Amino acid sequence: VLEGGDADVKDAFAWMIERAGGGNCVVLRASGSDGYHDWVFRRIGGVASVETIVTKTAAGADDAFVIDRIDRADAIFVAGGDQSDYELLWRDSALLRALQRAVTQRRVPIGGTSAGMVMLSGIAFAARAGTINSTDALANIDDPRIDLVDGLIALPALAATVSDSHIVRRDRMGRLVAFMGRAILDRQVKLADARAIGVEAKTALVIEGDLARVEGPGAVYFLRPLGAAPMRCDKPANALAFRNVQVQRIDTKQQTFDLA
Repeated sequence: VLEGGDADVKDAFAWMIERAGGGNCVVLRASGSDGYHDWVFRRIGGVASVETIVTKTAAGADDAFVIDRIDRADAIFVAGGDQSDYELLWRDSALLRALQRAVTQRRVPIGGTSAGMVMLSGIAFAARAGTINSTDALANIDDPRIDLVDGLIALPALAATVSDSHIVRRDRMGRLVAFMGRAILDRQVKLADARAIGVEAKTALVIEGDLARVEGPGAVYFLRPLGAAPMRCDKPANALAFRNVQVQRIDTKQQTFDLA
């Protein structure tokens, strides 16, 4: 489940919990508190327990108790916040290895919202140098704030894909195109494989296998280049030129999108 931020999407969360078989839901975060407990346990229901783990240090992401709780989880959700916290505290940790085991070996459903959503993508905007807006990202494709890393875990449906949240509300389509272009220019991803997904606030993309659909009132956008490689301009220097980017949109439950 990929949520675009702001209010969580009840139907998307319920869909994830249904696939968990009514077991234990573990919420992971690097800041904040236990705000999901009452909402998930009472308003959505259908779970045996809800637990929040806040890892504020790198040592916390290697803690045996934390790993045990993830190994026992039946559904996992990565909360919002600052994605640089996830990158700095979780990278190369036992927590990430436990997450990969959960989704690969036990097929545990996983979701994330806002920063948590971004870090689940194959290519992630880590924001270690701060955020960046669309205007600045397009004007200088080499801006150091365009900080792209491999995603935290490998999810086949999101391989070679960069994502962004609040795509309409915060006018982020330009920077999503820039992220995809920079990933190609830096050879993080091949031109033919590059993909991008933008999710609006209060909206979720629900993925099962390769098939995706939307929950909530907003839209989800799917981007890919149609053969023309991105280029750095001479005037103005390092501005992005990226032609023939295909954009497809779904915005109702009745529409589906084949990620393959």
